[in-house]
Amino acid sequence: MNFGTYNVNVFQNAKFGVTKQIQDDYAPFSIRVHCMAHHMNLAIQTLFAIPLVKHIESLLQTLHAYFAHFPKQHLEFTKPSPI
Repeated sequence: MNFGTYNVNVFQNAKFGVTKQIQDDYAPFSIRVHCMAHHMNLAIQTLFAIPLVKHIESLLQTLHAYFAHFPKQHLEFTKPSPI
């Protein structure tokens, strides 16, 4: 049996956590798996604390807004270049 959790004390406490109670009472061989979506969210929050990453995100949002709202610019951008 696997048990996915967030990494909060109510779940992970070694003596009184939900995971410990499940292992003691119902499934002694169960394995706790930290929620991968939560891991990804924490990693992205850490990444976006870096000023360079914030700047790149802002640049991409500006480019998207420019090309998404102006069809003529989008066509100019996607037109093959004459070589």
